[in-house]
Amino acid sequence: MTFGTAGATVTGASATSLMVTVPNIAAGSVSVTVSVAGKASNAVNFTVSSGGGGGSCHVAYSIVNQWNTGFQVAITITNTGTTALNSWTLAWNFPGNQTIANLWNGAATQSGASVTVNNLSYNNNISAGGSYNGVGFVGNGAAATPASFSVNGVQCQ
Repeated sequence: MTFGTAGATVTGASATSLMVTVPNIAAGSVSVTVSVAGKASNAVNFTVSSGGGGGSCHVAYSIVNQWNTGFQVAITITNTGTTALNSWTLAWNFPGNQTIANLWNGAATQSGASVTVNNLSYNNNISAGGSYNGVGFVGNGAAATPASFSVNGVQCQ
C-alpha cells in the first residue's frame, strides 16, 4: 500500500475498514489507492498537514558500557505527541559496521547499517507524553551513536 510515493504498513483490517501506519510524508496532497488481489479501489485524495498531531518522538540512545570488540546501549523512546502509540517501530542507521548481537524488549531486524526494532506484545503502548525505557542491546564493533532516529516512520527530535 502506498500514500503518494510513501509505503504504508497495514496494521489491522476488517470487512469495511483498513488501518495503516504511514511513514512521515511531506505536507500537501496525496492520492491513496488500495489494491487487494489485483483489484484496485478508486483513488482518494488526502491533504497532509505539517506539524501537530500524535507523531512526535524523542529517542535517548545511551552507550552504557564498551570494550574493544563491542558495546552496550540503553534506549528510551519518548512519545512527545498528543496521542498514544499503540504499536511502534524504532529505526536508525548505524554510522559504521556495528551489528546487534543481543537485543531485549523488542524484535530487531538489521540489514547492513539499517536497524528496525518492533515492539513486543507487552510493550506496544506508549501513552501521549509517556516513555518506554526497556529497550537495550549488546552490539559488535566500535561504540557509536546514530545520527537520527524515527518512530513509526516519523523523524524524532
